Amino acid sequence: MFKTVGIVARLDVKESLKLASELAEDARKKGLTVFFESELAKKVRVEAQGVELRDMKTDFVITIGGDGT
Repeated sequence: MFKTVGIVARLDVKESLKLASELAEDARKKGLTVFFESELAKKVRVEAQGVELRDMKTDFVITIGGDGT
């Protein structure tokens, strides 16, 4: 069973930041511990633990945004 999730998102897309916050809330309601990439943690409007991506030790990672590939 999953216990932790990492969230990474494009910082320059407002919708990505909003979706990251919403996903974090939903994950917490399901009992998961949520970690944000450190720069993302500074931009979201939820209580967030920031972790450098290279140090993120989670069961899975959700990525939001990208270049469309």
